[in-house]
Amino acid sequence: MIIKKRFISAFAFLLALAGYGILLDKHLVESQNLRRPSINEFEESCALLFFGLPKHFKDISLPSIRKYILNVNPGCDVFAHTYDIKTTTNARNGEDTSPVHPEDVFLLTASTAMDTVENFLLAHNVSYYRSVFPPDEPWTYPTSMDNMIKQWHSIDGAWRMMEERGKEYKRVGLFRLDALYTHEISIAAKEGGAVIPNFLKSGGMNDRMFFGDVEYARVWATGRFDDVPPFLASQSKDSYIGLHSEKFMKFLMRNIPVAEKSICFHRVRATGKILKDCSLGILDDLKIFVFGFREHYSRR
Repeated sequence: MIIKKRFISAFAFLLALAGYGILLDKHLVESQNLRRPSINEFEESCALLFFGLPKHFKDISLPSIRKYILNVNPGCDVFAHTYDIKTTTNARNGEDTSPVHPEDVFLLTASTAMDTVENFLLAHNVSYYRSVFPPDEPWTYPTSMDNMIKQWHSIDGAWRMMEERGKEYKRVGLFRLDALYTHEISIAAKEGGAVIPNFLKSGGMNDRMFFGDVEYARVWATGRFDDVPPFLASQSKDSYIGLHSEKFMKFLMRNIPVAEKSICFHRVRATGKILKDCSLGILDDLKIFVFGFREHYSRR
């Protein structure tokens, strides 16, 4: 009985602390020197582009996107690109015919492109990219490479959706659909023309998010496929690394004044698992705990 009471007390304390952390979200913004934007800052038109495959989107990713991205960037047009599939399998992620619901992306924006894997395969020579699989990466062949190229295709697709609007944008942010965001991200922050996160660089640059001026965003979003041959040609036989994602990103952005900032978000798996990809401190960590605990017990 004593042990049970102690467990309940400890659990109540953690929940209270997590709630306290959520109330103090604004301090996470201040800790990164990212200001909450005013409406006037968005007189120059802006766009938010989301890409990839939604995983536990309605219950995990979407609420965090609305709170920490959409609400912080008022007036921005929102576009998305995803794939019309019902399940996903990736042994490295612990996913085995795990269900996905791409139709949920329409809850984010009506401007969503629902693509097919068949269309992706027609557009890209997957065998070529598999042939330059990075030899020293802890990836799963060929799934990891295929998924990276699908993500590139999705990023490019979201960009085309934006261009089809026929509107001139000055600032653009690009974000993953399969992520839990835990602090405010303003694309109008005076942090420079090209901003990326500073976590999980793997000897190069983080390739999971970008925001900045439209001319730099265009390179990040649409320059990947054309830059693969020169990236591979820059490698000697003795220093061959293949198509390494983060090192390729550094090569892609080599002529752009990139600012790497303390921005943190966490990948969500189709199983509901949330990966702790980075940390901005205990308050950030507690949010992951709360979401993970809720998801675990909602499936029991």
